[in-house]
Amino acid sequence: MRDHSQVSMKDIAARVGCSVSTVSRALRDDPRISSAVRVRIQKKAESLGYVWDRQTSRTMARFRAKATGESAAPEPIALVHAQERRYERQDPLEFWTALTHAADSMGFSIQEFALDGGSGDIAKSGRRLSRVLLNRGIRGMVLFPFYQPDIRHWELDWDAFSMVAVGSSPDQPYIDRVDLSDYEDAIRCLKEIAGRGYRRIGLTSSEDSERHTGGVFVAAYRYFMETHPELEAVPVLRMTGRNRQRCRPEDRKDFEAWFKTNQPEAILTSHHGIRDWLADMGKRVPDDLGLATLWPEEGWSGIEFTSETLMRPALEHLRGKLATNERGPTSAPRRLLIRSPWREGETLRNR
Repeated sequence: MRDHSQVSMKDIAARVGCSVSTVSRALRDDPRISSAVRVRIQKKAESLGYVWDRQTSRTMARFRAKATGESAAPEPIALVHAQERRYERQDPLEFWTALTHAADSMGFSIQEFALDGGSGDIAKSGRRLSRVLLNRGIRGMVLFPFYQPDIRHWELDWDAFSMVAVGSSPDQPYIDRVDLSDYEDAIRCLKEIAGRGYRRIGLTSSEDSERHTGGVFVAAYRYFMETHPELEAVPVLRMTGRNRQRCRPEDRKDFEAWFKTNQPEAILTSHHGIRDWLADMGKRVPDDLGLATLWPEEGWSGIEFTSETLMRPALEHLRGKLATNERGPTSAPRRLLIRSPWREGETLRNR
């Protein structure tokens, strides 16, 4: 690969078939040059070994746009995760919608990148992605570590990027995060249940959820029951099926046995399928017992939140880190916890 001293804009212009001024504008991300042409010129510049400071070019372009009243090209931000699905195509919780909507209002554009862990070499995928992002001049990323607690295995070039994670993950590397306030949300739900006159309250959890969140729901339940001696605690039911996803056959058997043994008057849960199980057992909700959810579900009483309440603060925090060029993990990570409001539904009643 040739270095900068051997390659000029005139060389790039000759290879692409355009003027030197067009090359200059394309390398500055000038919006007067179409996106397709900018990408073609920038790729040709890279292949020829022409090196330029993308960030300085973008900054200068924004200054010029501000001075002339023109619109500057949005700065690209990488959304990085290790899920099989693409959020841009499958977005049941509207994370992608909320993220891109917030990005549009802040002068960012979101590009999605999924690490390939199917082959078992997610580290190789992370190293390759780091090179791609650096070559494209992307300096900021939003991480979705959902149910990927040990993201050290991703082996991204952590120190090269400004980053913020959305969601819980108790392990290193230590990255600033925006997350739901699970502990306070659980306490709020328990207060609402007890305030309606229920006294024998149960909780269902999952092995995967406890690993992912550090067991905050169980901790909140135990604290609340210990500080409210008028209530009757029952053993926590731990299922193998992940919260909010389809449970396994053995989970249903365990639930039925747990329910018959403990006879709770109300259940705090994220396993929404138990409502059908209770119906099959002849139990009516809320006439015979109450249900409250730790994760929004249509018709249920429980916490409510919108994806916008997570994605916008995450991008606002990332914008601040980009402005101060704060990159890489930190020894004192910050966590912004978002409390969820209560939504009244049809699964609880006053006793």
